[in-house]
Amino acid sequence: LIKTILKMAANIAKLTNHVPHKLHLVTLVGSGMRRPYWEKRCLKDLGLIKRYTKIVVKNTPQINERLQMIKKLITVQPIIIQNEQLSNPELSHLKDSLIQENKSIGDWNKISGIFLNEQGVFDKSKYEKYLEQFPEDELKKVLSKSHILHSELLNRDFDMEEEAKIQHKGDKIELFFKKQTAKMKFRLAHRKINFTKY
Repeated sequence: LIKTILKMAANIAKLTNHVPHKLHLVTLVGSGMRRPYWEKRCLKDLGLIKRYTKIVVKNTPQINERLQMIKKLITVQPIIIQNEQLSNPELSHLKDSLIQENKSIGDWNKISGIFLNEQGVFDKSKYEKYLEQFPEDELKKVLSKSHILHSELLNRDFDMEEEAKIQHKGDKIELFFKKQTAKMKFRLAHRKINFTKY
């Protein structure tokens, strides 16, 4: 009984100290033909157009959710770099693409989640520090304008009224990036054309 308890404790210790790898090597081995439209869209977004195409992606929950969607069509291998040496010798051709201009391994703080610690757990202090350092003037400048084209023609802008209710700075920063990366639909860009002369 004591041996089994010690084994369980050792397994739990391994799990708690486990550091997830930062990058995946994804290879398209199946065909996207005769697959559902959402799988085809996912393959296109990831850049997996031709069979046996290889890409390197981050190990994040959002990416993993997409890979789970097309798991029957791909193979996934972990990429681990220790002391500037790749753990898998078969992946040595990837090293050049991961090395920056200064001939050193890329900044893992940028590759990994910026609010995660070494164990991959959310670090609240990093998040609060990021909120404090985010420039207020740039935030106000972007949030004061609507990202919807020709919204000034409306009598009442309901989107801006809803945005004004947001108080938490983290939510404001999220809205800031949504506005910065928003893409308008074609019909909205030409809404003035549909106006009559009367």
